[in-house]
Amino acid sequence: MKASEIFQRVHTIVQDKGGVRWPYPELCMWLNDGQKEIVLQKPSASSRTVTIPLKIGTLQAIPDEYIMLLRVVRNSAGRPVSIVARDLMDAQAPDWHVSRERTEARHVIVDEADPKSFYVYPPNDGAGQLEVIMSAVPALIVPTGDPEQLGSYDVHTSINTIYDNALVDYVVYRSHSKDMQNAGAAQRAALHYQQFANSLGMKVTLDANMNPNAKARVAAAAGGVA
Repeated sequence: MKASEIFQRVHTIVQDKGGVRWPYPELCMWLNDGQKEIVLQKPSASSRTVTIPLKIGTLQAIPDEYIMLLRVVRNSAGRPVSIVARDLMDAQAPDWHVSRERTEARHVIVDEADPKSFYVYPPNDGAGQLEVIMSAVPALIVPTGDPEQLGSYDVHTSINTIYDNALVDYVVYRSHSKDMQNAGAAQRAALHYQQFANSLGMKVTLDANMNPNAKARVAAAAGGVA
């Protein structure tokens, strides 16, 4: 879905068709935040199948435009690659970091504590390539013309289209969070955040009547004051 379509839906829901209270640049900021939040919760929302070159040795880095490695498919030459646990490699082949360098990888070792890197075995000679599936950093929505004009946001979002409704709910949530001091705004913000969370399978429960604790959580998430 294009950002302009999301903004139209949001303005319909918040009853601000002219974009007076919630202008497009503001909605764009929240839409970019929503993309990041979705990918944080669901890395596969921005999955890409790419081929990456390997460096000499065992330690490999995830390119800056990606967040984490989701799956290793194969060597670019065709041989499949398996993911193994570091403890298993250390126990069965304690010298694996200094083994003979080769072009093709047989195993990949990942560590959840460091999602921006991974290891290959045997050590690579610098000529290898892997076909992998990675979670990409969502591309920022940037207006192509006058930021106050809806047509400047005819730009597609960079995450899977099944999350379009979640993005609408997130932007509506942030919009209502701007008006926490107004009657009913806090409740509406909470309900749309709940719908956003439900879309992602997040275990979040917000009281529709906005008790003080729920209000504080919504305000904190919005960067406001309860």
